Amino acid sequence: MPSVQPGPTSATVEPATATPPHVLSEFVRVVRARARTVVAIAVVVAVAVMIGWMLWPTKYKAVALVALDPQAPRLVADQASGGGNGDASTVVSYAEVATSDGFLIPIAKDQKLADDPEFAGGGDGIGDVLIELRRNLKVTRRGLTYLIDVSFTSKDPDKAARIANAVADEIVRRQQALRREANAGISDALRSRLADLRAAVLASEKAVADYRQKNDLLDVSPDGRVGLKRLNSLTEQIGPIRARLEDARARWDKLRKAKSVEDADPSIFRSDRLTELLSRLGEEKRQMASATQTYGPRHPSVEAAQARIASIETAIRDERARIVDQVKAEVDVLTEQNAAYEKEIAKRTSEQLAADQKEVVLQDLVRQAQADRQIYEQFLARQKTTQEQGDMSQPEAVVVSSATPPTRPTRPGLTLAALVGLLGGLGTGLMWVLFGPPPARRVTPLVAPPPAPIAPPNDPTPPAPRP
Repeated sequence: MPSVQPGPTSATVEPATATPPHVLSEFVRVVRARARTVVAIAVVVAVAVMIGWMLWPTKYKAVALVALDPQAPRLVADQASGGGNGDASTVVSYAEVATSDGFLIPIAKDQKLADDPEFAGGGDGIGDVLIELRRNLKVTRRGLTYLIDVSFTSKDPDKAARIANAVADEIVRRQQALRREANAGISDALRSRLADLRAAVLASEKAVADYRQKNDLLDVSPDGRVGLKRLNSLTEQIGPIRARLEDARARWDKLRKAKSVEDADPSIFRSDRLTELLSRLGEEKRQMASATQTYGPRHPSVEAAQARIASIETAIRDERARIVDQVKAEVDVLTEQNAAYEKEIAKRTSEQLAADQKEVVLQDLVRQAQADRQIYEQFLARQKTTQEQGDMSQPEAVVVSSATPPTRPTRPGLTLAALVGLLGGLGTGLMWVLFGPPPARRVTPLVAPPPAPIAPPNDPTPPAPRP
């Protein structure tokens, strides 16, 4: 049998590769294939949610609102708290205290919750009541405000509102009681201290007065001690006396050293008469010189001028002697005055030094008396403020919104529950489609079968069948 030769190269059929399906198209195909399963899962989940909704206990939530202002005016300045973080912590502290056992026990007893089946079922243990009460009670600060939300959840709407209002009222009552107790404590403390402080003031001021009298330190001057003021006055007065004494001594020395009035400085004499005599003497000497030159030395006019000159010179010598005696007397007087002042200053200085030693003790007594007086006046002012303004302080906490019985329960509505169940079921079904076992499908070969060989002409052998 002749062998079959392959055809030409151009006629050879290459194997073809199939294109993979698009992911979205594959997902849609799978969802269509499992549509009944997805719907069944959605219905089952929706029915389960509806059953859970019907079994969910019906509870009601009532909310009361309390305004707390830590910056409200205080009775006493020391009671005022600062702003900022201190105020925020105060509000949070009130909210935390409202859930403590000591706070809730009076409310549980007042509302008779131990006999309520919802809380203890008639049991005697207060612990179970507090656990249930605290579980349904929420006391929180509203944002960054000074408001406190008091909410309570119960099966009975009236009971929820009643307990929420009871907690809110208890917050306000405790704050006001705390304020009253603080004011009463301050007032009692001030009254108990006033008597002791008054006795201390009287004793310290009496000690000052006794010490002044004993040591002769009775000083009535408002701006300083009398002895020190006298010493300062003497020091101020001796200054001009010393200056005048130095000037008088200088004149005295110049007057003694001057040989004649004409040779001395006219300013040391300080005499108008002497100045006039010296002027007349000079005028007479000029006239005598003129007459001598005109008439000769023996002329009667010259002799008369000489007589007048001699008279003037005698008057000048007398005036000079008087001035010298006057200056000498002034020096003596000023010397005595200066000595007297210096003696008095020395005496006052000695007395002042002794007084200063006593003044040290006196000043210490005075400071102690002033401190006692200041403390006493402060306590007295506070005590007066407490008595007169005790009932005028503004409340720090107030219920701004009382709780009312709610009309709708806390559980969601039936329509919302059904919608949530349906959407949850659909989501569950789709998740099962994505992650569940793949469905069975027909496998399509990816490689096409090779074509059958073509027999040559006049070949009696039939072609092989295709698989």
